[in-house]
Amino acid sequence: MNRLPDLLDRLSRPARMRYAEDVFLTGRAKLRDRLVSSAYFTLSTPAWGSLADDASHLLPFVTALDRLVGRAVDPRLVVDVGTGAGASAALAAERWPEARVEGIDTSWRMVRRAARRHPAGNLTFRRGSALALPYGDGTVDLVLCVNAIVVPSEVARVCAPGAHVLAAATWVGVHEEESAWVRRLADVGVHRIEAGSVGNGSWELFDFHP
Repeated sequence: MNRLPDLLDRLSRPARMRYAEDVFLTGRAKLRDRLVSSAYFTLSTPAWGSLADDASHLLPFVTALDRLVGRAVDPRLVVDVGTGAGASAALAAERWPEARVEGIDTSWRMVRRAARRHPAGNLTFRRGSALALPYGDGTVDLVLCVNAIVVPSEVARVCAPGAHVLAAATWVGVHEEESAWVRRLADVGVHRIEAGSVGNGSWELFDFHP
């Protein structure tokens, strides 16, 4: 990243960390932290777009995707939460050409950039928030979460029985079994079935059984 995104990253990181923790644990966040997070991702859109072109950035996600495809998963609706520049959603659309894949992000700028970069016929991008996923109850077969945060109760609401959740991170290791991340998801029926490390990052697969 260039100097401006680096500076934005340092200045906004405390607010972004609070926002992510509050969203995951409670489904709510302070307005100031939400605004700071939104401003950061809007201003740093080009930098995140460049990262999406780096194969190592997406390697944890690709590894998890391969593992999931190996399980003979055949989703009808795939939702990529916090899609950013859309690279992860595009890879899912390529792997499952018969599925409808949607990438959602709170930033209009990210959504427009993703749509320009990835014009696949089974792939769309729309503005949406992890706080209130724009899908009906029990309608989603696969939720993707790459360097992003989900709200466990919202994931459980939109997932169909037997759905899967794929979480990947470029710079975060595998969460311990007793971590708040794993326990909070398990509390709503999203159970981890496999996980692994890739470089400085990690991937995790979950299935949903309410």
